[in-house]
Amino acid sequence: MGKIWLIVILFVGALGLGLYFVRPSPQNYPVSVPTAEKEKDADLSALEKYCKEEVLKLPVAPFTYDSKEGPRTSGAMPWISQFMPEDRRINQHKSCSMAYSFNGKIAYGEMGQNYPMYTDKFNAAVVSRLSTKIGPPWERVYGDNIKDGAFPMVYRRENTQMGTVDFIDVFSGGLTLYLKINTYYK
Repeated sequence: MGKIWLIVILFVGALGLGLYFVRPSPQNYPVSVPTAEKEKDADLSALEKYCKEEVLKLPVAPFTYDSKEGPRTSGAMPWISQFMPEDRRINQHKSCSMAYSFNGKIAYGEMGQNYPMYTDKFNAAVVSRLSTKIGPPWERVYGDNIKDGAFPMVYRRENTQMGTVDFIDVFSGGLTLYLKINTYYK
């Protein structure tokens, strides 16, 4: 019985010495390095913050509105996605919007139109007024389903300080006017 204990003690001692010499020294311990995924998430968080700040700088609806909601994050509309690189369209961009709900009779009247008639003329008047408030470095862009004097109206700029490409997107959804910023890292 004493020999068995001696063998067990020697075995445990040898095992302990082996682990002592095999384990890595403190300078060789694995260090937690930020992964590309964590960096991407941090970049997208910064992009969302930037997006929400920029949408607040857009002009407000050019007529009396009942409520203003935002900034809210949302997805890019199809007419904006056409201007984004393929690899940025799904989840490498941020879109933030402000929504202005309005009473049709009041807003149409302020824009010189009768509600609910002449929606195209009302939209053209809104586009005209907003266009005067959006200047350089923003440039008007056109593409599929985007024409002059109508919704949606789209502007583009490159922000070299942030390394982003930004779009202003203005469109109507019934009795709500939406002003959006869509942005992605260049």
